[in-house]
Formats: sequence, C-alpha cells, structure tokens
Amino acid sequence: MFKKVSFVVWLIIVSGLMVSFAGDTANQEWFFNFYKTVIELYLFAFTSFMILKRVFFYRLKGNTDVIRLVKKSDYQSRLFWQGMALALIYLAYNRYYFGTLQHPNSIMIAILALYYLVQITLNSNPSIYIDEQSFSYDDYFVDRWKWRKIEAINLDDNKIQFVGNDKAFELNFQTIDEIDYLKLNDEIENSVLDGEFSVESSSKTLVGIVQRYARRNSVRFIHA
Repeated sequence: MFKKVSFVVWLIIVSGLMVSFAGDTANQEWFFNFYKTVIELYLFAFTSFMILKRVFFYRLKGNTDVIRLVKKSDYQSRLFWQGMALALIYLAYNRYYFGTLQHPNSIMIAILALYYLVQITLNSNPSIYIDEQSFSYDDYFVDRWKWRKIEAINLDDNKIQFVGNDKAFELNFQTIDEIDYLKLNDEIENSVLDGEFSVESSSKTLVGIVQRYARRNSVRFIHA
C-alpha cells in the first residue's frame, strides 16, 4: 500500500514541476485551482485516514489486544518528506500565482501540513491488533490475516511467522527492544481510549496472546 501512495505523491510532485516549465499552463487559473486542490485533498485524506483507522480499531472493534512496537516505522521519514515537499510546492505555486505568501491559501496549507506531520509522528510506531477475527499489522497501512485463513504459526527464539493461504507475515524479535501492551475492553464503551499500558522487556506477551487466539481458532502453532 505504501508503494501505491508513494507513487501518487511523486506523480503529483513531478507533474507540478513539469507543468511549471511547460509554457504558460502554470499561469492558468484552472490549473492552479486544480493543482492546489489535489494537494489539499491528499493531505486531508491521509490525515483523516490515520485518525479513522485508530477510531476503527480502538472504538469499533471493541475487545482488542494491541501490541505497539517501540521500533519506529521505516516509512516515517519518507512520508514526512513527501508531505513537506507537497506543502513547499504548494507555497511556491501560491507565491508565483499571487506574488506573495501572505494569502489565506498559505494558512490553509500550513494547517493541513501540520496535522499531516502530527499524524505521521503519532503513528510512527507500528502496532499489532489481535481480536477474535484476525491478526493485523499496522505500519501506517493495515494488513490483515484472518485466523481462518492462517495455516500455521511458526515460532523460534528470534522470530514469529504467520503462514497464510495467500500471504505470510514475519516479525523478528531482535528488532524489538520492548513492546507496549494495551488491553482494550469495556473501557472503550466508556470512551476511555487510553486504557492502561504496561511495558514488557521481551516478546513474551505477544507470543502468549497469539498462542491463546491460535488455540481458539484451531491454528497450528509450531515451536521450533
């Protein structure tokens, strides 16, 4: 999913740069309005997606085990600079079209860029969501493995691997210094979204939770 989103961002950036050197198209009001709207919609849509994703898992999913990895996402810096590049190009076009940066558009893009960067920071730690239906890995974009489609779970001292019918997932324990474990239960119904965190010094909590759900869903658990 990240590759698709990244492709869209680079398409917006490259098209804007190319048009700026292509005759007087950049001076046309229709193009300026279209291009700035595209950037605004992308930043707004991405920010909304980050917020709604957390609402879905924290509020609508109900009783969910959440494992938050301390290791930062490999996508964080790239998403950060992509958002900054879009904001800067937006400001450059705004300056070129109006002759000044002191314009309401500048305030608009500053607010959108700020919210975007805040969400990039808040979601910088990948999370694992485990419930009765599925195992999900959230690294800005969520990938899900339904228990009924998981053929086996392989475990050794260094990693855990989910083998599914159509895709696999592997988590290396050596890349995790520690994990934050959050149990979501009836507190969700009371709108208490923070719950209680406990810091674990190893991956034992994750393994224990996975074993419990594997037994419930008759998934083979293989310990090397």
